[in-house]
Amino acid sequence: MARFEILNHMSDGEGNLAPHSGGSCQASLSFDNGETWKVLHTYQGGCPRDVKFRSERAGPNQVFFFHIPAETRAGAALFSWSWFPVTPSRPEMFQNCASVMIAGSGNDTLDHLPDMFVGDLTIAGHINQGECRTTLG
Repeated sequence: MARFEILNHMSDGEGNLAPHSGGSCQASLSFDNGETWKVLHTYQGGCPRDVKFRSERAGPNQVFFFHIPAETRAGAALFSWSWFPVTPSRPEMFQNCASVMIAGSGNDTLDHLPDMFVGDLTIAGHINQGECRTTLG
């Protein structure tokens, strides 16, 4: 299995990061320019790490590991890091994306993996106003 490391994910992790009491994150890949996302790993709670409730400071350990399966299709893909905070100012989802190249000889688009969780959004034709919400706090 290939391993992808996110190092120094949030400005070295320690300090004022607006971590909103932590939350949950997902690392995902897309092979169709972001139309669909397949989850490589879910970090349920503790993302970012070492954040006290109602705190805006995170601890120094912000390195998250996940595996890209060996059969993953080689070539261009999009990588996503998505986050749902515990105490946002309003229901919200954060997402950062990057163009990546997958090395190897695989040809699997990972359709067997779960779809990325998408919530706290209104997307015409997909998610109606108030239809998919996380619970604050």
